[in-house]
Amino acid sequence: GYLGRVLMKDAIRRESRPVLAKLKHAGLRTVMLTGDRSATAEAVGAELGLDEVRSALSPAQKVASITALKEGGAK
Repeated sequence: GYLGRVLMKDAIRRESRPVLAKLKHAGLRTVMLTGDRSATAEAVGAELGLDEVRSALSPAQKVASITALKEGGAK
């Protein structure tokens, strides 16, 4: 029978943290839009200190999220 599971995680690029810190310092809100599962996305968001994480999104939902953020005055 089958027993086991392999989980893979993308590595966070080392330049991500300093870039995000500069964006936050400039007063910009950081939002990650991803198709990844919620638990994975939340873990990455917490590790990077993101302001918001939206997960399990289809490409169309990502576009809709960007539109909504823009309409809400987000930068």
